[in-house]
Amino acid sequence: MFYRFSLLLSCLFLISCSSITPEQRTYLDEVKKFPLSFTISKSKNDVLWGRAQSFIAQYSSMKIQIATDFVIQTYNPPGSEVKYGYSVTKTPENDNFRIIVKCFCGNPLVINSVRKNAHIFSYYLKTGENPYPKLISR
Repeated sequence: MFYRFSLLLSCLFLISCSSITPEQRTYLDEVKKFPLSFTISKSKNDVLWGRAQSFIAQYSSMKIQIATDFVIQTYNPPGSEVKYGYSVTKTPENDNFRIIVKCFCGNPLVINSVRKNAHIFSYYLKTGENPYPKLISR
């Protein structure tokens, strides 16, 4: 049973990857290189924090559990379900903030999707470039 489920997930992943446009492929290639930890100037804090809340509310499978001036985090996804949660933390560093982005899922079979989602989230926070919703696993 587990083998069939794994095979089905793999097939669905391959189908979804094969149907992306060249622009989306270029975007994914750039996003995957983007770090999950970066700094921003304090002057960009409000815009970035708004983006973080908006992204999580729109793309996370889980509801926001904590939203403070320094942490936004969803509830943890249950067990082995394929649901995605996020966290973003902000730590003061002189005149900057260190931003750390995480995506998590209770199912270890979708680790590549978890990594991809985290990089899309991080890239969006830093650049403000809207992600392709089709590329975000939910």
